[in-house]
Amino acid sequence: MIDNDHPVGVVVGNSNGWIPPRALAPWLGDAQTVGRVRRMSEVTGLDLIHLGTAAGQAELADPAVGQPLATAMAIITGERLLAAVDPGQVIVAGHGVGEIAAGVLAGVLPADVGLDLAVGIGQAEALAAAETPGGQLAILGGYPPDIEARAAELNLSVAAYNGAGDIVLSGSRAALDELLTAPPRHTRVEPLPAVAAFSSALMAPVAETVQRSFPANVTEPRFRLLSGVDGCTATSGRDYLRGTASLLTGSVRWDLIMAGLVGTGVRMIMELPPAGVLTSLITRHTDATAIPLRTPELLDDASRTLSRR
Repeated sequence: MIDNDHPVGVVVGNSNGWIPPRALAPWLGDAQTVGRVRRMSEVTGLDLIHLGTAAGQAELADPAVGQPLATAMAIITGERLLAAVDPGQVIVAGHGVGEIAAGVLAGVLPADVGLDLAVGIGQAEALAAAETPGGQLAILGGYPPDIEARAAELNLSVAAYNGAGDIVLSGSRAALDELLTAPPRHTRVEPLPAVAAFSSALMAPVAETVQRSFPANVTEPRFRLLSGVDGCTATSGRDYLRGTASLLTGSVRWDLIMAGLVGTGVRMIMELPPAGVLTSLITRHTDATAIPLRTPELLDDASRTLSRR
């Protein structure tokens, strides 16, 4: 049950190698959505219907494919969720490249521009990954200064602070392998399915690509929008996107976004498809109720409830 006295959070994850096969299939039950996806396929130059219904995990792990597909899914489902919602009742946030779809939903940029941006980022990430094979590790437990010091020794980057005792490191495969053999004290290390060193210094060419193709038609947020740079409310659409670009090589402060949501009174947070990862983090690190909107039925129920607020 949604508490009408408190805003609701709507969050968007990033793909980073974990989109499940057939994730788009449940959402293609009506002609309007199919037509929308076909239009998005023209914009991205990708067959999103094939990718979202027939592609295997290996194909979906390619950021040149995964980033545009995840962005398209979040935009389609987010627009459906928020179509009749009072903007004052919702706070929107994204994790990493998920900030692009979050920005589209908040009104910072048009959907086609957001998709173009996701395509450019995905292609640049794929090139950077081919140049220097990399990946990510989750570091659970331990003492953050010890983890940061060990990362610096190995030229690894802190890709994300996902909550207390939950840090993601990113960098070259060789450095990650060395950390696995000698991890920071009092930690448990878990390899992540990322196929590249996302949010690390190795993604500098990606950030440069985005800076060269920075969208011109950026507007002010219609919904309250939190930035992954510091967890604070974005004061302008252009500053928000500059922050998004900085996260391609910097640390995503998901811990601060969760604190920002809870600090504004949010008690329920809905994660848009492909959903699951952020729901787990929210459940683990906050007292808020997290709902992964994995099916059209769940999303439509949530939309009706939000529209009555």
